[in-house]
Amino acid sequence: FNTTLTACERAGQWHNALQLFSATAENKVETDTITFSAAISACEKCCDWEKALQLFSVMPHRRVRHDTTISNATMSACGGGGNWSMACLRESQRVGNGRAASMRDDTEPGGSKHDYS
Repeated sequence: FNTTLTACERAGQWHNALQLFSATAENKVETDTITFSAAISACEKCCDWEKALQLFSVMPHRRVRHDTTISNATMSACGGGGNWSMACLRESQRVGNGRAASMRDDTEPGGSKHDYS
């Protein structure tokens, strides 16, 4: 099962990969980090960061532990979907501080706060 899901994800068939993943719950197929990693990577390829976060959040309910690969895939999906603030939040949670990463604008009206010349 994981082999087929991963093959779909790698071949750019993200829609098929996500449909296949959805079938795991319906058919009571046991999932693991490989299953979730392939599905979240498929989300990255189709820029669906919300689905990636949804998958990330259901992992504990499916008794699958988060690991570095899963966290990185989720952050990549958020970043690829243009949601870097969510990727930073996910990273801050991963390292265990539980606080949202501080996102600030380093520019002031009229230019940068930093002199790079």
